[in-house]
Amino acid sequence: AEVGSQRCAAKVKQNPHEDDYWTEERISEVAQQGFEMKQRGDRWTLTLRMSSLSPPFGSSAMERYCRWLWARLTSFQNEHGAQALRTCSGEIDFGGSGLGNQAVWLLLETLVKCEVHTAVLKLHKNRISEGGVLALCEFLRTNRRAGPVYELHLSENEIDDESALELLRTIHAQRPRYPPRK
Repeated sequence: AEVGSQRCAAKVKQNPHEDDYWTEERISEVAQQGFEMKQRGDRWTLTLRMSSLSPPFGSSAMERYCRWLWARLTSFQNEHGAQALRTCSGEIDFGGSGLGNQAVWLLLETLVKCEVHTAVLKLHKNRISEGGVLALCEFLRTNRRAGPVYELHLSENEIDDESALELLRTIHAQRPRYPPRK
């Protein structure tokens, strides 16, 4: 558990303006507003709404967010068991938040470490290119103990044809896990 939180805290280049705005306190406040965990019968639903953030949510902000998320999810796991996150129906929405490749890596790495079933992943209207697609491919390959992704929103990014093909090859290689059946 300690390794994931340390990895998420790794230093990366940051935008000084982002650093001024996205303080620990502001991230905690916005993250808390966008975090929802509900039990429906014997299953849980997790919602992370962090869409349309301004200024853009860069790598430094994502590092802070990942630390916050790691603490929340590990606390939940300690109380309800790891299986609750593996079988939950998670909707992760960072659409229109200015995420770059490094921020996507950090987020997906945290979700893998906590084995969150990410049923819906909204990453549209960001700055994702080849590196972010490779992070998605790695996420699909390594988050095997959790349920499959049912929806993946990637429109309005900077994804080239070769990266899109790599994502499709990764999905194809995960058969019969993909395509998932609801």
